[in-house]
Amino acid sequence: MKNGFHVFSRVFPKMVGGLSVILFATSGSFASTIDLSKAVPKEGRVISVLDGDVLTGTLGGNYKISIADGATVTLNNVVIKGGNNENYQWAGLTCEGDCKIVLDEGSENKVKGFYRDPGIHIPEGKTLTIEGGGKLDVFGGDDAAGIGCSENSSCGNIVINGGTVTATGGYRGAGIGGGNRGSGGTITINGGTVTVQGGYCAAGIGGGDWGSGGTITINGGTVTATGGVYGAGIGGGSNGSNIGSGSNGAGGTITINGGTVTATGGYQGAGIGGGYKGAGGTITIIGGKV
Repeated sequence: MKNGFHVFSRVFPKMVGGLSVILFATSGSFASTIDLSKAVPKEGRVISVLDGDVLTGTLGGNYKISIADGATVTLNNVVIKGGNNENYQWAGLTCEGDCKIVLDEGSENKVKGFYRDPGIHIPEGKTLTIEGGGKLDVFGGDDAAGIGCSENSSCGNIVINGGTVTATGGYRGAGIGGGNRGSGGTITINGGTVTVQGGYCAAGIGGGDWGSGGTITINGGTVTATGGVYGAGIGGGSNGSNIGSGSNGAGGTITINGGTVTATGGYQGAGIGGGYKGAGGTITIIGGKV
């Protein structure tokens, strides 16, 4: 039972772009609980997740998990191990548009990107919101952010309202923000405990290598951001900063209104601002403990 209704799933195979897609359909107030260890029997399938669905279990193969535009999805002890096989090039979780991820209370979730993709991908112009009372550990593949985008692409909007979130960028990818040569987009942290580590030449929060920090706002929560070598803690990557831009990336616009913020730059990177050879950008600290 869920909210007084029976939980069930109906499976509809469908071909999309040469891939066999499994749609877990919902109807009315009904929603699906999808056990990823049992969800699909064959390699190369796409699991399409709809509004109200709950994901649980360990993903048992190389499957793309696609979250529908506008969906709110709950993670309850999910493990997605990702991989480094070029035949499977997608994020651990792919948001097809605006989406909300709720971390079930007390749950522990781990998500890693496949090949050179982020743990969680949000496209440019769309918004990913993360909230809830659980834990989430996210890892990006090479050239990709932990949460954000992959190489040579701009990150969408990322909002963290709660939970315990740890995000680690892949080689040249930010913990949260841009991949290699990718900007950080718009990143807002309102609460929760957020710990981020940028990859080589990338910011902890902000831009990947050669990527600008974008717009970063911290209103609350406990935030610990560490840049990779040459990256800022908050800001740009190499030629960027720890929270902000990456290598050769400007820090962007960084505003801290509250919360407890600890930002540590990598070698030759700012704690807050630009990475190696990157401009600091615009930094405003109004409140909080920094």
